[in-house]
Amino acid sequence: MRNDTDRWAATTVGQKAPASFAGVTMSHVTGLEQTLISGPRAAALSHVQLTSAIGWPDCATGERYAVSLRRDRVLAIGFACGRFGWNDEAGLAISQMSQGYGVVDLTGPDALPILQTGTELSPKTPSASAVRLWHGYDLIVYALGHNDGFRLHIPAALLEAAWDMLSRQAKLIGGS
Repeated sequence: MRNDTDRWAATTVGQKAPASFAGVTMSHVTGLEQTLISGPRAAALSHVQLTSAIGWPDCATGERYAVSLRRDRVLAIGFACGRFGWNDEAGLAISQMSQGYGVVDLTGPDALPILQTGTELSPKTPSASAVRLWHGYDLIVYALGHNDGFRLHIPAALLEAAWDMLSRQAKLIGGS
């Protein structure tokens, strides 16, 4: 596999100021190391020295964790993996995605209802994958640190539009 790391242009959306609405706060997270690892799950997790990856509605804690996207793909958060491209020894394709995904933290009692406006998403219906289609946007979504917090990884080219949709849904749900 070739190394396409340099093909990801820096996110075109500038740093967004936190936005607060009745019942929810949206924060644009920058500087988060994101690495996409494709290949056998055990090898991918071993590469980043973890034993499991979170899915939906699992909760990420700490600064380093992996998110399950498919049975053969994880997004490692907080790991600087060094070499990108094909790793022949491990049988893994490793891609730097820090500029490929914009990250938004959504917190507050209305966070889950806002996410539920655009997809069927219930904490009572677990899934090994954290990938969801929300209002037509492919998102990676999982709980973050506490019951009313979620982290969204959004393709960078769609971050501006998804931020706008999140804001509109927050206004509708929160009434502000």
